[in-house]
Amino acid sequence: MKQVIGFGSLVLGVMLTGSVAFAAMPNPSCVKGSRETKRDCTKACTENFQIDKDSCRDIDHVCAEDCRSQFQGCRQPLQDCVDGCNAQVRDNIQGNCPSATDPGRDACVDNYQVQGFVCRDNCRETLGAQVKACKAARKDCVKSCPPPPTPTPVP
Repeated sequence: MKQVIGFGSLVLGVMLTGSVAFAAMPNPSCVKGSRETKRDCTKACTENFQIDKDSCRDIDHVCAEDCRSQFQGCRQPLQDCVDGCNAQVRDNIQGNCPSATDPGRDACVDNYQVQGFVCRDNCRETLGAQVKACKAARKDCVKSCPPPPTPTPVP
């Protein structure tokens, strides 16, 4: 009798484990669709936020959008520099540090992470003033926008 109960428990355990594993399997097309929906939703929310913000500031939205598009690349040089630092750290760790089981790996990784920090800090120090100037120019552009046109009443 103990063997039957033990075998039944084994079968039940395998069935439950199998069903959990099956349920946890990803559905790539579903995940992709969800990401696209989130991206579209985020764009719509951002646009609605900007319309509302411009309205609150009594600024013509079309003019403000033009200012935003002119200066949308303000942070790009800084982002490119930081991305370059991060890529260099990643490549150095992958190419020069011992395997995960080697006791010297932590010190090696720490060294390259410190170098990455210094590199990113230099990016911010070098390009920070340029980013601030660009943001200030965008702000001045938006401030120069006229009030929104008044709607024409419908008779």
